[in-house]
Amino acid sequence: MLENTIRSEDGVFGLPVKFSVPLMFGNSEAAQALESLDSLSAYLDENPDAAIFGSAKTGYIRDVLLMLYQDEVLGTDGKVNQNRLAKLLLTAERIAENGGADEADSVSYAASESLEVSSPFSENEDGMDVLSDPDSVGTTDVGSLSTMMIPYAVMRRAGLTPETIQNMYHPQDTVGINSASEEKDLAEEFVKFLFTDEIQSAALNDGFPVLLSALDEKADEAAAASGNFSAAVAVDGEDGMEMELTASYPEEEEVRQFTELCRTLDTPMEQNRIVWNIYQEEADRCLEGSVEADEAAKNIAQKVDTWLAEQE
Repeated sequence: MLENTIRSEDGVFGLPVKFSVPLMFGNSEAAQALESLDSLSAYLDENPDAAIFGSAKTGYIRDVLLMLYQDEVLGTDGKVNQNRLAKLLLTAERIAENGGADEADSVSYAASESLEVSSPFSENEDGMDVLSDPDSVGTTDVGSLSTMMIPYAVMRRAGLTPETIQNMYHPQDTVGINSASEEKDLAEEFVKFLFTDEIQSAALNDGFPVLLSALDEKADEAAAASGNFSAAVAVDGEDGMEMELTASYPEEEEVRQFTELCRTLDTPMEQNRIVWNIYQEEADRCLEGSVEADEAAKNIAQKVDTWLAEQE
């Protein structure tokens, strides 16, 4: 069992049934710059034309930056640091302008099958921009061998290797047993069933297994399926440029290296949907030029404070 995915909050333990993994790949200097909001801002000062994420859409830039710097912007009490948030929004504006985000809205993305995980990190064409912009970085969130197909094909063509993003993992269907349950024995049997080899080894594209024996089997699964599955993706831009990529299951050794990465993950990807909805609404107004960054940060802080007060 991946013991590093066991979480405890106020004495309540929970464990994800499956998980996916956010990955980053691309220009090493840009990737290092993303380690903190200050280092990213300094990098943009030194490289004022840097697009960072290629021709990413504004929504992707908006969400990825908050996911990366959530701990810098939101305190442990849930309150918003307005100065840090305003800096984040200004940084998002610079990256969006450099990458031509307004034009990026017209980019089309199509794959031969659904390969996406719902995650801020998986909303930018699986990092395909690194093929046309080697100074950029790509991100993805992989939860199965099929979701590894396109990003790993991109990395293979560009000669890149993936790195985890702040050792994050994306929990899928976290379970636990309520101490107040009247059916503890039944609940325990159900939880045990979820972590049997039968469930953990099932290839349902619902995440990677936390059971180590089932996770280690993924390399053998990739080897056995080699050549049996394929996906195609095309990205068309306004200038008529087109990128096409055909991908198959990742190679056996790539999967083995990936499962080793999984053993290092210790930070769950968490999003308070109420706070995120408030942030997205105001950040969009800022990025489209309706309000200044300072005003947007103030509005977000006030709305979050109001919501927190209602919870007391």
